[in-house]
Amino acid sequence: FIGMLSLQSCMKQTLEEYGSTNGSNDISFICKESNSNGNGNDNGKETKTAPTTSLTQPVGLFAYMHADPSMNTWREQFAHNHQIKPIGGGYWKGSDNLIWPNEAPFVTFWAYYPYSEPSETLSFEAVHRNIIITYSVPTDISKQVDLLSARAISYLSHQKPIVSLMFNHTLTAIQFKTGANLPSGITIKSISFKNIYFKGKHSLGISGEHAWAVDKSAKRDFTLNLNYISDGTAGK
Repeated sequence: FIGMLSLQSCMKQTLEEYGSTNGSNDISFICKESNSNGNGNDNGKETKTAPTTSLTQPVGLFAYMHADPSMNTWREQFAHNHQIKPIGGGYWKGSDNLIWPNEAPFVTFWAYYPYSEPSETLSFEAVHRNIIITYSVPTDISKQVDLLSARAISYLSHQKPIVSLMFNHTLTAIQFKTGANLPSGITIKSISFKNIYFKGKHSLGISGEHAWAVDKSAKRDFTLNLNYISDGTAGK
């Protein structure tokens, strides 16, 4: 994939437990981003928008209440692509406040960043005990996003805790640098990738080999237009 699906080196699940409580029935969140941009390198020309280092846009949230911690018995969804936003002090809340349910003892949350309405690029479905997104990488590289996801498992409703969502990068930025042997005055007009997989399904908050299911029937070309004129300096 190009800036996208095939590598998940930065998707190790981490969940910070703050041990604090809300003190109200409203569900509040702490949202944080892991420090890697998906390829361990923060420099160079990229094939998508700059990697996210802080969460400034709204988050999309899904939530299920359920009767047992493993979600093997009764469960019911009560938040579907609900938008949550920062409210100051490091805390986040929904555009319409979410309330801790009384109907079940446990709640599990899934989230992705940045928030989006369903579209040809991004759609959602619930499959077994996971929330699955289908993502298609846009041909227009300027419209590609650094897609992050998180999962927070089996919070106790009666404790009304502050929910911690640790977001990890799901895509890989492909970056380019000029080499030491590139003479000054050379123009790099564009860089192209041909016949690249661009579509797949991702389980929110899941890492490893089961994080993405690539649609191997979906391929397209990508071109990064640069018109970069070398000044003879390596590493640009």
